[in-house]
Amino acid sequence: MLIERTVSAEDVKSVLCHPDIYPLISDEHCPSPEEWEPPMRDVLYLKGQTDRTIAIGAFHPFWNGLKFHPNVLDRKYANEFIRRCLNFVDKPVYIEIPERLEKLALHFGFEEICRDSKIVMRLL
Repeated sequence: MLIERTVSAEDVKSVLCHPDIYPLISDEHCPSPEEWEPPMRDVLYLKGQTDRTIAIGAFHPFWNGLKFHPNVLDRKYANEFIRRCLNFVDKPVYIEIPERLEKLALHFGFEEICRDSKIVMRLL
């Protein structure tokens, strides 16, 4: 799998607007996937590509570092994609996750720093 930076809204939308992903990252206040446009300013997007774009990782400013949002269409590439994305940046990395994903985040080396309706974790 090739991982590289993308500035293409179409690359981003090809994963984030996919029917398997969009319902997980949107709510009733969001536009339809056809109408949604990804923010392209102040966001670093990395794409994972095989014969097509299968993953998008988004990093945006958060506290003293970056918040990371990985989205992968093909689960067999998830571990590799997330690990390689985390090695791509040189700032503290944070994630905000539901409780059901806590064990997965711990697997990647994150530690909990606060808990409310979601858990905020920082990469050690």
